[in-house]
Amino acid sequence: MNCTRKSIHALISLVTFVFFGSGLWVQAQTAEQKKQLAATVRVSSLNKVLIDLKEEQKELDALSKYLPSHFKKPNQQLIGFGADGSPLFYEVLSNEPATTKNKAAFTAGSAMMNGTVLSGENMEVALWDQGLPRTSHQEFNERLSLGDQSASTNYSHATMVSGILLAAGKNQDAKGVAPKARAISFDWLQDRIEAAEAAAQGLLISNHSYGISVSNLPQWYFGAYLKISQDWDAIQYNAPYYLSITASGNHAQGNDRLVGFNTSKNSLSVGASMSSSNHNVAPFSAYGPTDDGRIKPDLVAPGTQLFSASSVSDQSYASGSGTSFSTPLVSGAALIAQEAYHKTTTRFLKAASLKGLLMHTALDVDQIGPDFKRGWGVLQQDQALAFIGNLDATSSLLEANLSHGQETTHTFTAGQDGMKISLSWTDLPGEYVNRGTLNPTNKALVHDLDIRVYKDGVIYEPYVLNAKAPLAAATRGDNSTDPFEQIQLSEPGTYTLVISHKGSLKETQAYSLLISGLWSDSEITQTRSESPQTTELPTALQAEITETLEDPKTISLTAYPNPAVNELKVEGLDNSSFKYYIYRSDGSIAAKGSTENGKVAVSRLSNGFYILGVFHSKGYEAVKFFKR
Repeated sequence: MNCTRKSIHALISLVTFVFFGSGLWVQAQTAEQKKQLAATVRVSSLNKVLIDLKEEQKELDALSKYLPSHFKKPNQQLIGFGADGSPLFYEVLSNEPATTKNKAAFTAGSAMMNGTVLSGENMEVALWDQGLPRTSHQEFNERLSLGDQSASTNYSHATMVSGILLAAGKNQDAKGVAPKARAISFDWLQDRIEAAEAAAQGLLISNHSYGISVSNLPQWYFGAYLKISQDWDAIQYNAPYYLSITASGNHAQGNDRLVGFNTSKNSLSVGASMSSSNHNVAPFSAYGPTDDGRIKPDLVAPGTQLFSASSVSDQSYASGSGTSFSTPLVSGAALIAQEAYHKTTTRFLKAASLKGLLMHTALDVDQIGPDFKRGWGVLQQDQALAFIGNLDATSSLLEANLSHGQETTHTFTAGQDGMKISLSWTDLPGEYVNRGTLNPTNKALVHDLDIRVYKDGVIYEPYVLNAKAPLAAATRGDNSTDPFEQIQLSEPGTYTLVISHKGSLKETQAYSLLISGLWSDSEITQTRSESPQTTELPTALQAEITETLEDPKTISLTAYPNPAVNELKVEGLDNSSFKYYIYRSDGSIAAKGSTENGKVAVSRLSNGFYILGVFHSKGYEAVKFFKR
């Protein structure tokens, strides 16, 4: 049958109708769930992205009719031209399959949370690949459908990727990570357009085990934030529950080897580790940093000699290696995490939460902290599920928003084994797109959020890496590059966490805060403050002060030490409990609160002059001080 490529909207409607009607779909992400997810999409903004992408595709289709034969290559496909006119080809990221059986260290199809087996039932994932898989293979049992009816089928690579993700386990050695999940498969020709349309309909996760071929690619492309990177960031920013998971590539020749969607901020880039207990990075696995110093790949997963379904027949199998095969392990683990979270809360995780969860719970190997080879570590599906299973005890996940000038403060108690805190957010698409410059340092990050932790005058900062010394160990400092920050604490005790931002926020920024290692009886308290550009007091506080002032008059107080480093001691009051505001020299509020023992913490303030305003039942007084 000669079928044309259908729109995602029409296709999903058709597939849902056919499979629900025949009883085969079995409530895979119900229509109501998809409707709720679709309602979170920024429709107008995503439509603008789609219009641009479709116009770009129309131009390529028109040009393709006149291209000479050398633009047609075996196992590669032209998908566009770069800013410098270079042809860009997609290729799969795997080595040729072997016939040996060497099961990966990652145990597929055996996920559990609090005694409940998780298999991806009622969950959906989308796969884009060179072609379409062998859907009739015994491992898929009608759980794998085709999105591109006109595309070629029975591709070996697509079949193996699909098997790693969702094979039923007819052959136990080939059982997939999510053996009861359903998938819809597309070829890669219009991946951005189709992914955007699918995300608008409630898609949660997509797998991309391919990438731009680096053969004859100009050097400036490596690590560059390209138009394709910007497109994927825009799609995911405007569909906040959708996460694309991509293979980092098999062309490792030192650092700075990532290209295409692997330099986007919001996608989850996956490298390959050896399928053994030592967790060494596979020698072929490409790694970062990006030109602006971001940590990529985000994590790694086993990618050598994975055994899976093959396209030779409905009962055939093969083994293969590559980041192509580590990527569906992560996609499957992400799908299982969504299943676990939905069973626990009846909600799905935002993409920033899901991505952050997998990075937060990854196994840190070798040097402490992230690195440019493994990102944040090796995938640990069991730890991600343990985090979700302990949400009412030792772990916490908060999805919240930050507006311009706001900061949020949390107080919590760390357990005996220390604590890990991560902040993750889906950032606006980058404003600077590289069009031919070698290794520019222009930041792709638009909204620069920050986390800091304070205890007893000590400031704890997140991990940072130095792109100029890519093999150096992570240090702690100000991360102004990545849309993910992490702090680890080794000692028990009560801490204060502050979430803030640098520069300006163009619009309200959603973020996800993940904490593990809480003392089991600890409750996280939260306060939110704003920084208005005026010294006018809030109406409620004015009323509160007025009610307590029977005979308002100025009081005399002193504050020391001055200059102050960690705290100010205030004297001259009848008691040591009072409300205070700390003002910057421009009149904006730097901090506010109530305190005991006559002490005001100032360790979080930047160096400079401030005014401390104290409110008490006797009146109000302001005193200048210098923070150093």
